[in-house]
Order: sequence, then structure tokens, then C-alpha cells
Amino acid sequence: MPCAHFRKIHKTMFIKFLRFSIAAVLSAAAVGAPAASAPPVAPARQQRNLSEFDAVWSLIARKYYDRDFHGLDWKATGAAYRLKAAAAADDSALYAAINQMIGLLKDSHTHLLTDVQTRQLRTEKVVRTGMDLLSVGGHWTVAGVAPM
Repeated sequence: MPCAHFRKIHKTMFIKFLRFSIAAVLSAAAVGAPAASAPPVAPARQQRNLSEFDAVWSLIARKYYDRDFHGLDWKATGAAYRLKAAAAADDSALYAAINQMIGLLKDSHTHLLTDVQTRQLRTEKVVRTGMDLLSVGGHWTVAGVAPM
């Protein structure tokens, strides 16, 4: 079954590429979307948000292993979440909007990592397998579970 093996390798390479190249673009942890009553975002912030969002969206559009995006209309999804990204007041809200969009793929191995998460991954103090495992005092502890 070489085709399935190739897809697994391609997906693994894509995941690594996404983690290490896109995660470096943003710098704060995802915590939540801005409230509906949030003040307007400055034009410079909006432009930065859109630039970063577009980079992530287009990378997935070009490189995602499932060309049908698990049945998701990726263009429509991008258009809807682009508005949320533009309105993000800070990097945390931007991460949340992007990861909400990526979460619609229902692929626990595809997500955008923060700089902190990327450093943890590189130093092997955290393991990602659909859940986050954190090494605490030499013992692995579940630190979070990826939404499905």
C-alpha cells in the first residue's frame, strides 16, 4: 500500500513545515476571540493580521494533504475567518481565529503553534499526539487535549 504510506509521509512533512515555518510568524498563545464589543482594531494591526492570516490560509490551500479538505469549502472558510482575523486585537486573538479555522478540518495534527509551543517542541519537553503532554519532574503529564 505505497500510496497510503506516501500520504502519511507527505502529511508528516506538511505538519513539520506548518509547525516550524508558520509558528514563527506569530508570537503569543491562543486564548480566545475578541468580544463583540471590542474596540475597533487599528489599521496597521488589521493589515498585519490579514498578512499573517493570508500566509497561513494559502499555505494550507497549497500544501494540505487532502485536496478536498475533508469536504470543507476552504475558500469560503477562509473568507469567513479572514474577517475574524482582521478584527483580532492581539496575537492571542489572531491565533484563536486561525486555529478555529484550522480546527474545522477535523485533523488533530494540523494546527498553528505559538513561539512558546514551537520552542517546547524543539526541546522535546512537550509531545503532541492529539493531546499535549508536558514533562514535569521527569513524568509526562497531560497538559491539554486537541479539540475534534
